[in-house]
Amino acid sequence: MKRILFILAFSLLTIGINAQDGSESFGVNIKVYSPKADFNNNMNKTPAGISINYLRSYQSSRISWEAEFGTAMYSSDEYTIEYAGQNLKIYEEDCFFTLHGFVRYNFYEKKGLKVYTEGRIGVTTFFSSTDAVIEDSGFEGEFDIHGSAFNLGIGAGLLFYA
Repeated sequence: MKRILFILAFSLLTIGINAQDGSESFGVNIKVYSPKADFNNNMNKTPAGISINYLRSYQSSRISWEAEFGTAMYSSDEYTIEYAGQNLKIYEEDCFFTLHGFVRYNFYEKKGLKVYTEGRIGVTTFFSSTDAVIEDSGFEGEFDIHGSAFNLGIGAGLLFYA
């Protein structure tokens, strides 16, 4: 998870902005999820994480688009294994990352307020990473992808700005 957060932060710092007919914005979001049904039965903490998003609006249109990438952790554990003749403490994280695209339609816009509806399409991929607590132990660690889920949704919202 630390590597993924570093990649997200680095990506945010290296993207340039070039607006001509409208506006662009970047966002960094703290996400907290509410798992349901069987997914909730496998949790030992509330899934929480971070995402970055890019929104492109055009002055000549009520339609804008957005892209978002994020990651969240939903479980972690520490345990001991025998490795190279020693007892080695291992830290394991179970996480997921999301990649979504949005299309937004602004119904109403007044200074400082937008009322909109949006459609979303994307994917969520679940993974685990395993590392030794003591980094110079020689343990390589593991990164396993467990599967992906297709996401589709619609929604509405209010955006307040200065």
